[in-house]
Amino acid sequence: MPDTPKQQKLRLKDKRQRLMWVKVAAGASVTAIAILLVWYLARIPALTIAKVEVSGTASVDGKSVESTVASALSGSYFFFIPRNNSLIFPRDAVTAAIVNAFPEISDVLVTRDGWNALSILVSERAPVALWCEGLPRLRGQAAQAGTPENGGACYLMDMSGYVFAKSADADLYLRFYGGVSGKPIGQTYISGDFGSLKHFVEEVSSTVRGTPESVFVEEGGDVSIAFVQGGVLQFVRGADRAALLDNIASVFSARGLIPNQTLEYADFRFGDKVYVKFRER
Repeated sequence: MPDTPKQQKLRLKDKRQRLMWVKVAAGASVTAIAILLVWYLARIPALTIAKVEVSGTASVDGKSVESTVASALSGSYFFFIPRNNSLIFPRDAVTAAIVNAFPEISDVLVTRDGWNALSILVSERAPVALWCEGLPRLRGQAAQAGTPENGGACYLMDMSGYVFAKSADADLYLRFYGGVSGKPIGQTYISGDFGSLKHFVEEVSSTVRGTPESVFVEEGGDVSIAFVQGGVLQFVRGADRAALLDNIASVFSARGLIPNQTLEYADFRFGDKVYVKFRER
């Protein structure tokens, strides 16, 4: 009995379904093989970072940096591809981990050394001043050697004002107070203005022929410089510093001819009204 058109349509439909399942099975097989191949290649020793070399450290322990890098390279992407694969290791994450773990480090250069090693070149911050807890003695009375004026801890700052490490010696650099609350390490002292303020303090020091001992920046913007020789000079942080320096120079040049006197205070916070007092040595 010949096939009916209906039976022919059914057979054609079955063939198409079989062909579709064959394609699905073939595609799944290819995908599985590709996944296994990637899994294998991602783990072969020839492409695995097994060594980390750290250079440029002075105060920072190089072994600690290596441990931080090892932690950043641990684990896998999506539980599948190891993060220590030299082709796709997380360079930015390694850099961020080092900078976050070591405030003393300002810059990090991460490069691959061959297929099995990483080279980590770090640049440490250069201290230029101290930030100290509490308040200074505004009359410039010298603190006891080796201790800050108020007995609190002092911390190293770089030229940007970034506070990065505790200092063992409070007499290493000029001390700055105020402007930071809470834990100081990792904060920036008067962000964006520290370098220019420090330079201005040095210019004032040269003008008045005194050695600055401490600088106190108050919340309202008033700044007080206490000198080792005694006395304190005050001004407003936001003032025109060129005009202010000229004003300071004129006042102190006028007093320069008077012998046996030292500064007690000089207040330049009120524009043209300057309050100055000298005392007998």
